[in-house]
Amino acid sequence: MGKWAEFINGSGLGRMSLHQYYLNPVHLQLTDYDFEELSQNLFADAVAVGAIVIPQPYAADDFEFFCEQTNYGRGLNICLQGGRETQLFHLSYLRQNGKLTSTYLATLLAYIGLGAEELINAS
Repeated sequence: MGKWAEFINGSGLGRMSLHQYYLNPVHLQLTDYDFEELSQNLFADAVAVGAIVIPQPYAADDFEFFCEQTNYGRGLNICLQGGRETQLFHLSYLRQNGKLTSTYLATLLAYIGLGAEELINAS
């Protein structure tokens, strides 16, 4: 998470929350679309700053996020466009709305990175 921390601290965003940064305006009842957009933008930023590394020829835009009902509630999936999918996590990680420097976000980025890696290795 070193690259992510460098980005956040270097940009002066350490006190900003996940929802403040990625949702405008911030609202209490998040929809599936909100979660999907938030995840897509978070992933793109993490790839851009090197916090998540994906090999060539892949780019952040090659991945899509979508919500679906699971046995444990709403979950978020990642897939390569038009391809196989993998479930990442329960939406509670995104509902936490912690600071951009929080351990919840570090865990979230780790899950997203592992999901992307799994998809690339399977393709």
